Amino acid sequence: MRLSVLMFYALMILVIVPAANANTDSGVNPQSMFNQANFLFEQQKYPEAIKEYRRISEAGFSSGPLYLNMGMSYAYLDSLGLANFYFHKAGNFPQTRQQAREAIEYVQTVFSQRHTIIPELATFRLKHYLLFELGYIKPIVIGLILFNLAALFWVGAWFYPKMRLLLKASSIVVIVLASALLITGIYVYSQKDLFKYGTFVETGHALYETPDMDTNPSFLIFEGYTFIKDVQASPPGSGWAYVQMSNGIEGWVRTRGYRLF
Repeated sequence: MRLSVLMFYALMILVIVPAANANTDSGVNPQSMFNQANFLFEQQKYPEAIKEYRRISEAGFSSGPLYLNMGMSYAYLDSLGLANFYFHKAGNFPQTRQQAREAIEYVQTVFSQRHTIIPELATFRLKHYLLFELGYIKPIVIGLILFNLAALFWVGAWFYPKMRLLLKASSIVVIVLASALLITGIYVYSQKDLFKYGTFVETGHALYETPDMDTNPSFLIFEGYTFIKDVQASPPGSGWAYVQMSNGIEGWVRTRGYRLF
């Protein structure tokens, strides 16, 4: 995969996709700003292009093309940690999801050539899926629907004596599934503000067993490493955050060099 191919995708998308989803009463013309940033991007003036993209983002606008081109600009500046961050954000938008995946694959390939790629534990992947992908609305809604379905099966058992055992057994199975979904939804809802998902955008950081830089680090961190931050365990204003890395190692990091999604 070549960056030039991804750049072509990004620029084509910016021309045809509305710039953002924000209040246009602010007097900011996001499409005009996109066009200006695009011009700078084409002229390979990546720092200047990034400034324009950031102006759009700071004005309250967001879109897949915006994040995709921000990632491309950082990639050309060899700031792959930031490129990876914005490619992931671009992947949340349907119109840029495929291009973002290709860009992330490219960045991960370069990461693997520069430093060790840490494995992602199944427990970390499950926690990430529940808290940051699944959400609480979907399991709760499906659980409530299944509870109603279970009630229909149970009532139906009284009207169809020949199928009574089958309908009651089906009702019990559906109730178990519905309960599991509701419990999952309630758990996710109770935890959604207690954890944040992030990625390191710089190399040269470390994980410590205690929030004290005078101790020996227990784990060296490179750009692209992902983690889940425990908000409750991280004292505000302390300059430290308690995190779990994707390989399961937990500890303290300085509150710099990373971005939260």
